[in-house]
Amino acid sequence: MSKRFLVVGVGGFAKEITDLLALLGYEVEAYFTEPSVVVRHPLSGAKIVHDLASVRCDMAVVAIGDTAARQRFRALLVDRFELPSLIHPTATVSPTARIGGGALIMPNVVVSADADIGVSAIVNVGCYVAHDCRVGAYSHLAAATQLGGGSSVGTGAFCGTGTVLLPEIHVGDWSVCGAGSVVTKDIPDYSLAVGVPARVTRSL
Repeated sequence: MSKRFLVVGVGGFAKEITDLLALLGYEVEAYFTEPSVVVRHPLSGAKIVHDLASVRCDMAVVAIGDTAARQRFRALLVDRFELPSLIHPTATVSPTARIGGGALIMPNVVVSADADIGVSAIVNVGCYVAHDCRVGAYSHLAAATQLGGGSSVGTGAFCGTGTVLLPEIHVGDWSVCGAGSVVTKDIPDYSLAVGVPARVTRSL
């Protein structure tokens, strides 16, 4: 298998994924972005490309935090590249947990017994995913998010930094929980919820 990756994205998260790839013994072949994107975080080493056909490697990773973009780019990549899950060496993942292809498990994460992380989801730095939790495809748990046992986060949902879900609570598909929210009741699909306890403030 090739040891070189295409990294999709040129933001700060792409820098973090570059570090993760290096820790896992991989190299970056190139960074991909669309021509309209402004590069605000200089990347050293590999070239930036705008054409997927020009890339000569077998594996890719979507290094973008936005959940809708993660879904869109996975659809573009899945027939061209292998999209393996990447697990940071400091993460603790139960042998009974399930990690979907393209999922990113970042530093100091704990994924506990029988938890299920969906394809191309991000479990960011310092998160805790308790037993029997479900994290949907493309979703993003920002740093220090804590999921109580049996709770779930739907497809494409985003939980801001320090979000807490009580056990058995569900956050709906494509919903957003603001940073520091404590979610004590289920959040419907396509909703923004903020506060302690979290309350829905509007539809998305």
